[in-house]
Amino acid sequence: MTRLIVTTNHREAPLHAASGWMYIIDLEGRKILQVTEGVEPPNRAHDHNPRGGMRGLRGISICNGKLAVAGYSAVFFFDWHWNLIRSFTHPSVSAIHEILLVEDGLWVTSTANDMLVKFDQAGRL
Repeated sequence: MTRLIVTTNHREAPLHAASGWMYIIDLEGRKILQVTEGVEPPNRAHDHNPRGGMRGLRGISICNGKLAVAGYSAVFFFDWHWNLIRSFTHPSVSAIHEILLVEDGLWVTSTANDMLVKFDQAGRL
């Protein structure tokens, strides 16, 4: 079975509703196997941008048995059983756009800061 993992962003989601999900899809069977709501950023209620802003999930990357999923201002790390291993946030990475998990760390794009930054395995910039 070939599986695809997709993160989404619901741009005009009301404040009381989830604004992003992660889907696991069976490509051959053409079925959605699992849907998981994203973790909302703590200050989303103050975001009045209807076209995205703080909403949704912002990227996914896999390396050496770890799965990293980005939200607006945090990155979440899971094992293959979907157990949350850890998460981190940093002022240099608000408005995360994409991520890349590599052997020695994590690359993160921050559109609010016009930066591409790399964190080590411990989450240090």
